[in-house]
Amino acid sequence: MEAENPELSHKKRLSELQKWDIIAYYNINVDPSTGKLVYGGLEDILQRFEISRDTLYSIVRQYRAQVEQDVVYPDLKPKYTGNAGLQSNLDNDLAACILEYNYMAGYEQTISQFCSGFNAVYQTNTHFSTMYRYTTQLGTAFINSYIKPSLTKQQKMDRLRFILDQLEPQADGSFMIRYHKNRVHLDEKWFYLCREVLRYRVFPGPDAPPPPPAETTHHKKHIPKIMYLVAVGIPQEVPGHDVFDGKIGIWPVAEKGVAKRSSVNRPAGAEVVNLLSMDADEFFEMMTMEGGVFDLIKQKMPWMRDEVLYVQYDGATPHTGKDNPFKLSCVANQDGWNIEMVAQPAQSPDLNLLNLGLFHSLQRRADEIRQGGQDVNGIMERTERAFEDYDSQKIVNVEAVLCEVYRQVLRSGGGNQYKIPHTGVRKRQHAGEEPIDRRVSLEDKLAGEEALNRLLWGEDD
Repeated sequence: MEAENPELSHKKRLSELQKWDIIAYYNINVDPSTGKLVYGGLEDILQRFEISRDTLYSIVRQYRAQVEQDVVYPDLKPKYTGNAGLQSNLDNDLAACILEYNYMAGYEQTISQFCSGFNAVYQTNTHFSTMYRYTTQLGTAFINSYIKPSLTKQQKMDRLRFILDQLEPQADGSFMIRYHKNRVHLDEKWFYLCREVLRYRVFPGPDAPPPPPAETTHHKKHIPKIMYLVAVGIPQEVPGHDVFDGKIGIWPVAEKGVAKRSSVNRPAGAEVVNLLSMDADEFFEMMTMEGGVFDLIKQKMPWMRDEVLYVQYDGATPHTGKDNPFKLSCVANQDGWNIEMVAQPAQSPDLNLLNLGLFHSLQRRADEIRQGGQDVNGIMERTERAFEDYDSQKIVNVEAVLCEVYRQVLRSGGGNQYKIPHTGVRKRQHAGEEPIDRRVSLEDKLAGEEALNRLLWGEDD
């Protein structure tokens, strides 16, 4: 008789000895002063014993209820006898067919569509509720798939070189990603007045408060928006200077003027905001003007005057057109400063702090602010307030994600088809460790170098 596949088990049955092991490990991870699990203890127990949160707390409740009744030897024996629970006809062959159909066409179908298609392909008569139970037993899960930039061979090579150049060897044979405390990330983004779809949590009943009123706009395809140029660094404490929160500045790509004629929206003489096109001249002006990017960098990071400071930007035409990199370097390197303009690899928004997470969270924070008008002035008020109130710890968290992206790019041969694991920032902070893991193993570095050589010599064509 073929052995039962443990992956098809509907619910894990625990013996009395296994339950006592769980209770013992649970008690080890409980803080005596609070009676609660230490930080990270819950995940450790669930992973070690491969049980769910409900199963763990059910065992703990069973144990504590008897201890509170002064039971000397609590009874943790299983309550089931024989074959308990719902019987399932899911065997290995049927499971293989379900996985095969999901790979062919069912990965984006609803359970009803999945069941109909499966029955048509394999000539079965499975009910959709039964199919739902089968897929649940197989551990089905839904993930979001996002469009990513397509990469050429040259772009993959540029991504690998960009990361390999930032690795520093360590005494133990591993490598460390160079600190970004002397690097400023720069980019533009369109900020919108509102989103097409907003999700709210509501409760039933006449006494429950209603959700906020829906946002209104003239047409959902023409939602008011404005472009902002944003610059951020890495939060840090420098002796003899104020604590730097990482926020350099945010500049609207617009200019304020006065309305020349009256309209249904405003009287003549009212202040209006005119949107500008971000071209090479406008970018140069915003970088070099008083109160611009270079000016605020020098005001907020004066300790970098005696060191090299890198300003990272993408290679868009407004940034590189009309010989902007050379002209900007000439303007920036005055009064003893040494500022270098660094272009990140093409098609690589995942190598910039802003595109990696800050822009998204900044837009979400601006959406949460309900103040301001329903026009461009309202967007500016919300966006600038969101940037002013932005938590600098989030910049640290995004830098931790950036370091993980570096490792994933090396492992994927310069590609962008990877999944970012949890960075563990808060866990390291609670343990008093450096919040950002900058280590890169020798294996990851060698994998990146081998991929670069294969691309260089055309072995991956």
